[in-house]
Amino acid sequence: GISILSGAHNVLVPEIIDELAARGGADIPVFVGGIIPDKDIEPLVARGVRKIFLPGSSTRDIIAFIQEEIGQRQRA
Repeated sequence: GISILSGAHNVLVPEIIDELAARGGADIPVFVGGIIPDKDIEPLVARGVRKIFLPGSSTRDIIAFIQEEIGQRQRA
């Protein structure tokens, strides 16, 4: 999970995804929270972000997403 409020998500998130892949972690689900403009959501998802949580997202929704991702990894 990456929380970004600086507006650097278009630079930092792809770098993190690339670095995970370079270290054998391409299968690690990446999710992002913070102030992400609508126009930036689709490019981030296309780049590999599994979920984006915008301000106001409930903790319950975030936990449910993490639990679902863990369950999928355990079943694989």
